[in-house]
Amino acid sequence: ISGDTGAGKTTIFDAISFALYGNASGENRTPDSFRSDYADEDVESYVELTFAHKGKEYYIKRNPSYKRMKKRGTGTTDEKSNAVLNMADGRVVTGYAQVTEAVTELLGIDWKQYKQIAMIAQGEFLQLLTADSNQRGLIFRKVFSTQMYDQIQKKLKELGNKLKYQLEDIDKSIVQYLSNTFFNEESPHKEAFIDWKKTKDIHQVSKMMELLSSMIKEDKEEYGIKKKHNEQLNEEIAKKASEIAEGKQINGLILSKMQSEEEYAKLLEETQAIKIKEQTYILSEKALHSVKPAADAFGRIKRELHGLNEEIKNGEEDKSKLEKEGIILLEKYKANQENKPRITSLIGQINEKKSELKKYQIIEEHRKQKDVLTTSKLKLENIIEELSNKKESLVREHETKETLLLKYSDTEKNLLVCESELQTSTSISNGLNKILESIGNLYAEQKLFTDLQELFGRLEGEYKPIRDKYQEMEAYFLREQAGLLAKGLVPGDSCPVCGSTEHPNIASLTEDAPSEQELKDEKYKRDNAHEQMIMASNRCENQKTKIELLIDTMMTHVIEIESKIAEKPKTKEEIQEIEKLVKDKLSKVHEHKGILEERLKEINKDIACKKECTDRLISIKEQLQSLEPILAQNKENLSTSTNEISMLEGTLRTLVEGMVYNTKDEAEAAIKILEEDHDNLQMELEKAEKAYQDNEGKLGNTIAVLNDNKKKQAIRAEEHQDAKEEYQLKLLNCGFLVKDKSSTEIDNLGNKVIINNMEFIKNDLMVAVEKYKASLLDEDSLVELKRTVDNYYKSKENLEERISHLKEEIKDHTLIDIDKLLEEQKTLSRSKSECEELISQIYSRLDNNQSIYQRIEENNKEQEKLREEYLTYNDLSKTANGELSGKSKIAFEQYVQAFYFERVISEANLRFTKMSNSQYALMRKEDPTNLRSVAGLELEVMDFYTGKARSIKSLSGGESFKAALSLALGLSDVIQSFAGGVQVDTMFVDEGFGSLDSDSLEQAIETLNSLTTGDRLVGIISHVNELKERIDKKIIIEKSIEGSNLKMIS
Repeated sequence: ISGDTGAGKTTIFDAISFALYGNASGENRTPDSFRSDYADEDVESYVELTFAHKGKEYYIKRNPSYKRMKKRGTGTTDEKSNAVLNMADGRVVTGYAQVTEAVTELLGIDWKQYKQIAMIAQGEFLQLLTADSNQRGLIFRKVFSTQMYDQIQKKLKELGNKLKYQLEDIDKSIVQYLSNTFFNEESPHKEAFIDWKKTKDIHQVSKMMELLSSMIKEDKEEYGIKKKHNEQLNEEIAKKASEIAEGKQINGLILSKMQSEEEYAKLLEETQAIKIKEQTYILSEKALHSVKPAADAFGRIKRELHGLNEEIKNGEEDKSKLEKEGIILLEKYKANQENKPRITSLIGQINEKKSELKKYQIIEEHRKQKDVLTTSKLKLENIIEELSNKKESLVREHETKETLLLKYSDTEKNLLVCESELQTSTSISNGLNKILESIGNLYAEQKLFTDLQELFGRLEGEYKPIRDKYQEMEAYFLREQAGLLAKGLVPGDSCPVCGSTEHPNIASLTEDAPSEQELKDEKYKRDNAHEQMIMASNRCENQKTKIELLIDTMMTHVIEIESKIAEKPKTKEEIQEIEKLVKDKLSKVHEHKGILEERLKEINKDIACKKECTDRLISIKEQLQSLEPILAQNKENLSTSTNEISMLEGTLRTLVEGMVYNTKDEAEAAIKILEEDHDNLQMELEKAEKAYQDNEGKLGNTIAVLNDNKKKQAIRAEEHQDAKEEYQLKLLNCGFLVKDKSSTEIDNLGNKVIINNMEFIKNDLMVAVEKYKASLLDEDSLVELKRTVDNYYKSKENLEERISHLKEEIKDHTLIDIDKLLEEQKTLSRSKSECEELISQIYSRLDNNQSIYQRIEENNKEQEKLREEYLTYNDLSKTANGELSGKSKIAFEQYVQAFYFERVISEANLRFTKMSNSQYALMRKEDPTNLRSVAGLELEVMDFYTGKARSIKSLSGGESFKAALSLALGLSDVIQSFAGGVQVDTMFVDEGFGSLDSDSLEQAIETLNSLTTGDRLVGIISHVNELKERIDKKIIIEKSIEGSNLKMIS
């Protein structure tokens, strides 16, 4: 295909590409520019293509969108893009996109693959040759469908990172567990743990686990020792409590003996007084019961001397009455005498119970002391319960905070991820804003392009009349020249123009014919107008190129952000659609960014919560540490109170044993009842005895008086004397009257009294009477005096028996030092509390450390399993993503692409080596100069003349064209061989041959000729004359003012 520059050679390739795929053959043109500027507004613009594929014929008709005249009315309307495909089987596919899809399915390749396989566009042949690994990788990804290998790379990396994060989480968990390890202050491993907690080096975990295992073993051994020691202390405390109780009992008995002896001594001090009372009782009893009757009888006789007869009569009556009453009183008296043993028993019981009253007082004091201790114990138990509850609450809160802390363990990582995503969103947002800025610039440049098109249209409108006028003047001028030539022409002469001898229509001269100068002036005007129009056209073309570059730049950013948009926009609507898509994406990015910012706030809140949680854990730990000694002290106090209560209870049990009553009040009430019972019985007895004695006395007196009255009525004086003597005799017999031998000698008065053949001084008798009267008591007083004496002797007897009994009980015993025993018990209790505190600390430490050890072991097992899996995936990921240290950065996809590339290079070298006279061969550059850069799909060239490989960019323009042509042909061959039977029998090359010398051109022609073997067709666009001469089948494009025309030469 040949023709002048700008004639439209490339348009033929564009027409073929547009018919098949709806796109131009090159990147710099778009379908909206396909309509010819020379076409009238009512002329249709379309492409019709008939092509054969695999022995079957197909037909396509496709039109771009353009402005056309309305079929009805005036003005223009938009003709929308459309396409029709007639399939070989008779089916018809309609629709612009539907036809493109059907052609892609039919040929097995899309537009971009078609360009790389079958059509090397003008100015684009070097792109594939000089592309770097990334650019070539994108091309190969589309051509050879290697996207899945990239997805494998990403999936492996994602799995590796996921396992890495899980391992890091487990490391953090292990460090967190180890950080909570408790250790004995005296442990030899303490410093090692303190040093480790400062660094929390995960690589030292194995060593710390060994130390932790040693600490657990040490604590177990110490726990067993302390437990055994605590049991021994319990036995010693129980033994000591028994000793204290026994000591208190013995001391109580000794004290009781001493008190009894003191009481006995006091009783002995009262002996003389009691003896006096006893003597007084004897005299009073004789006075009342012996002397008094005689005295009374003597008085009665004396009183009855004057009324003896009356008295005898009354005496008879009284005698009968008294005898009857005597029988009744005697029976009653005898009945009351039977209660004497009961009275004696009651006296013993009363005395015994009174002696036990002091015991009740001691019991009451012990009970009060026990109540005080019990109250104190309850208070301590409440305090301990409150402290324990507080401790449990703190421990639960500690566990809750630790669980919450684990929840926040990924907060920092989430923060980094969120900040990274936010940064990515910001970057995407900036990229989208750049796209929108590019679109804005594009609109401005498109507006300028529209202005330039309008300028071109105006200049074109100005040019056409000038051109028409010039053509008309030129025609007139040429006709004028013909008239001048025919002016002297006669029949028979040969015409200087056509050679004819016959001249039926001889040209004539015209009056309006322009002169040659006028024609030259008009031509100058035409050329000037044409030049201005061409300049405007070039400006339009340059502006169009600028717009294309802006679109390319914009699409670079668009593809980076939205890979779905692979094709460049061809219309303003498509640009607006991209703008809308970008704005929508920008809105989503802003929305996502807002979500990320909110999430960042939440993460920051979580970090604050984590800090608060950590601070609270420290506070809880401090509170627990300060709480422990307080709780231990209260427990020790409680233990002491409990022990004291136990001892008091033992003492009380000892004291209460054998006690009839529970309290002193009950005992006193019982004593009072016994005393009342005794008093009642004694009083009844005394009353009965007195009544009987009174009756007997009365009866005796009555009988005596009566007998005396009857028998000795005559001798009343003698009876009176006898009664007197009887009275005096009673005084003598009862000891009131004592004979004094010297009394007769010293009695100056000489008054003598003879009683019982003994002489007494009258004064002595009077003294005896006074003494008798002084000793005479009433019955109640006599009974009371007797009771006092009897009680004394009973108490003395009881005390003697009690002292004897106590001496027997405390035989071989002395007072025991209870305070010393209590101090020893307190010391033991304190040792026990300290031991139990140590046991509690060891148990708590052991339980905590064993739990930590077990959890870390579980984490280690899980981590070991994950680490094996991680190492596998990490190695695979690094290998697949080309991240192995010291190795070329070739990823899995590039490795696969390199396989295809080797085949492409191999196929390309079959032609390139020949075209370069065996000087050059293409090579895949396996080792990049920078190991940090991506490699695998880079090209270099081997120069066999120098034996060295060099950069592909060092080739000359012609050499580069040959290399690019060879590479394109090799790529075409490989794609067809790997594309599942893709068959493309036509290849088009647009320009590039002008840079070749004659030998290289010859080699290129031979290479292209070799492609035409069989049914393969090669189309070439070139200005090189040798190609025109060597190739028989041609399409000649002729350019004119009215447009371009083509003709075929076969």
